[in-house]
Amino acid sequence: MRAEVVKAVIDAMLNCEERGDYRSMRAHIKWHAKDIIEHGDIQTLRDLSALLVRVASALDLENREGAGSLLKQDHPDHVAWSQGRWIPLILSSSDRTLPPQE
Repeated sequence: MRAEVVKAVIDAMLNCEERGDYRSMRAHIKWHAKDIIEHGDIQTLRDLSALLVRVASALDLENREGAGSLLKQDHPDHVAWSQGRWIPLILSSSDRTLPPQE
């Protein structure tokens, strides 16, 4: 995984946290954490560690309150996506990405 892809995945994970989307966060962790650990620099590993601690707390809360209970429906990204706009997403750890939206 290239350094710019590691950064893009971390940014996507932080976006999930900001939106309260822990279902997608779980997928990012499952699919990308090993690559981030193997290819991230020391600061990235520290950031990932701190994020994982916050995610564990959020998942505990969602386990008590119900899946999706932390999802922020009014977040600007959710609003934009409901109107048909999208952002490019990382497809896999093999460094393939969708082309930019025109």
